[in-house]
Amino acid sequence: MNHRLTLGALIFLLAAALGHAPAALAHPHVYVTVETTVVYDKGAITGLRQRWAFDEFYTAMAIEGLDANGDGNLDRNELSELAKVNIDGLGQLNYFTTARIGEQRIAFEVPKDFWFEHVAVAAPPGPARKPDPAAAPHPPAGFWSKLVGSLTGGAKSAGLETSKVLILDFVLPFKQPVPAAVEGFEYAVTDPQFWIWFDLDSNKGATIGAGAPEGCKATVGLPKDDAADVQRLGEAFFQQAGGVQFGLSVAKAVSVSCKKP
Repeated sequence: MNHRLTLGALIFLLAAALGHAPAALAHPHVYVTVETTVVYDKGAITGLRQRWAFDEFYTAMAIEGLDANGDGNLDRNELSELAKVNIDGLGQLNYFTTARIGEQRIAFEVPKDFWFEHVAVAAPPGPARKPDPAAAPHPPAGFWSKLVGSLTGGAKSAGLETSKVLILDFVLPFKQPVPAAVEGFEYAVTDPQFWIWFDLDSNKGATIGAGAPEGCKATVGLPKDDAADVQRLGEAFFQQAGGVQFGLSVAKAVSVSCKKP
């Protein structure tokens, strides 16, 4: 299994091949839509539950050869070793996650309760072009759908289009709990080298978990330190992509606040 293309291995291969090119010269090779939930226990923040949905092209490469019976279905048990290898590799990259209180970084424990799923989604991660006003009103196909279909011999239906993608679900615990009412708590999921495009899900990108004190909320915005770079990179990549639309939601930070007693 160690030969399989994991996310961490892909990043190291790209960096080596391109001589550690700066972020301004890089562009995304993997697209991930992220859902996060702030985890609480006994009135403190103890970690982040994350759910990453990968694009179709990376999914196809990562699961190649795993479907032994060819039925197109992969359950958690079949994907368990792939999940472990990915989690182990992501540790070297700090799980592409930063969390802090003001300027103080928060350290993480090794993730727990992790697994991969291979499920159908109507709108896979990846760049989406502007919708055609004359087209039928259904969600747009994934950016990689035609490419993956041509490689695998698959075909899309004319109706509601779905694609199966890998989803990594895991809990990232903090080494030390953070008091729920602390001021300045913020976290982000991002790749500073811009090899991976992390985008918060529009509906479930940042949620408050069970057990939070009353009045706690999560607010999404650009990190203070990175806003200018994110804006510049997003605009440059938009131009290079020839009109492909990207929301500048990459590298968004989530700040958590609670009502003072």
